[in-house]
This record gives sequence, C-alpha cells and structure tokens, in this order.
Amino acid sequence: MFSFIFCFQGPPAPVTQAPSGTCQPITVPLCEDVSYTNTVLPNILGHKSQEEAGLVVHQFFPLIKVECSPQLKPFLCSVYIPKCVSGRPQPPCRTLCEQARSGCGRLMSKFGFPWPEALKCESFTTESCEEPLLINVPGTCQTKTAPFCRDLPYTEVFLPNGLGHKTQEETNLALNEFLPLVEIGCSAHFKPFLCSVHLPKCVSGKGLTPCRTLCEQAQSGCEPLMNKFGIRWPENLKCEAFTTDSCEEVRLLNLNVFFTYCVFSSMFLSFGREFSWFKI
Repeated sequence: MFSFIFCFQGPPAPVTQAPSGTCQPITVPLCEDVSYTNTVLPNILGHKSQEEAGLVVHQFFPLIKVECSPQLKPFLCSVYIPKCVSGRPQPPCRTLCEQARSGCGRLMSKFGFPWPEALKCESFTTESCEEPLLINVPGTCQTKTAPFCRDLPYTEVFLPNGLGHKTQEETNLALNEFLPLVEIGCSAHFKPFLCSVHLPKCVSGKGLTPCRTLCEQAQSGCEPLMNKFGIRWPENLKCEAFTTDSCEEVRLLNLNVFFTYCVFSSMFLSFGREFSWFKI
C-alpha cells in the first residue's frame, strides 16, 4: 500500500506571471533529469527558492513512483521548477497537465485526494506546449522499406538516425542483430522501441526521438534474459539518454503493436541459437 501525503489546505496559490529573474541550474533532485537544465524563481505559485519548491513538489513522489502517468513528472517540474526562458519561467502546458491528470487523477481519488486546485489544467494554456522532441540534425524523410520495422504503423522514417546510420539497409542490418530477442518475445515493447531508435518516425521533416518510458519497458522485459547469456544492455540504448517528451505520441502510435506482440510473448521459441549476434 502506498502512502500519499498531500498538504493542499487553504485557498490555492494564485497563478500569476512571475517577474523576470536570473536563470539558475536545477538543484531539485526530482527534476534534475528533465529535458531542460536551468530554472528561474519565483514560479507561478509564488515559491521563491528551489528549496521551497522542492519540498512541495516532493509530496508527489509516491505518484511518480507508481508511474500513473509518464507526463506527471514533466508537468510538475514545469510548474514548480519551470524552464528558464529569457529570465522568465516558461508557463506550464495545458495539454501536458491534462495528460498527467488523466493518468493520475483517478488514482488520487481512490485515496481520497482530489486533483489540486492550484494545478487545475484550466488555469493553463496551450501556448507553451512544445511538439514532441525532434531529432535536430540535417537529414531526410523517406518511405520505410526496412523489413524489420515494416509492420509498425507509420510509413515515413527519418535518416540519419541518432546512432549515425545513414541508410535503411545499414539500419536493417543493425536491427537484425536483435532478431532472436524479438522472436523470443521478451517484451512487447522491444521491437517498437528498437524501431523508434533506428528508424524514427518522420514528423514535420524531423525524426521523432525515442520515448524513455518505452525504453524502460523494453529493458525491464529483455535485460534479465540478456544477462542470462552474459549480454549487457547496449550503452547506445541507455534509457537515461532519452526523455518522456515524445511518449504520448509513441504510446498512441504503438498501441496496436503492443497488443499484437502480447500474443507472441506467451509463445515459447527455441533458445538453440548462437547469441554472438549481439555486439556491445
């Protein structure tokens, strides 16, 4: 049983435009791994220091820990430890708030906690909502031809990818090294994750970056099996290198794929293969 400690008593703090200040490196541990590195205080709730804001946002740690929504942590940090843009805090994104509330609001209600008035999504706008993080390197979008990823529900891919592969032929050769794990079905998320790294979906002429949550799900299912054969999770696929910015897009994209692979994950396939295919 999880203990949720929320102290939201009295009237909610007003959501106001904070004055300009000095950008400072993030020191609040909960928000140190978000997609930006600098913040500015006071925030829109009136917290004047990272120490003060950190104490309040840490109350949500149990919800973050149970992963009721991958958007919860980025949203909370955007409110309490906001991104510094030209000396001002970037306002929270209403869409991000709604995604976090959709995933966690029901769980909070089960424990008798309503969604905090100070974090009402209706108080925010979509003006600061950013597109899912895109690969910001020169490249081209092209029709997907690589056999390994042909059954994923997008048709345009972006190359070169984040690993430096410049052609789909080169990329497919690298992907085929993972084929035994995919066929074994160690995780329904493994193939969608691999394809999101090696053959990222093309969005507005850029490549959609891999989703950290999808990576973690794939790793949790496949790494124990890899370890049994003395194989480590590849350094160039470390989940810490990715963010959750594109996770909602990736989740919707791979929903059908997930259910398809759930069927195959229950099948036992022969382990009588050479596992030297994996290059670390």
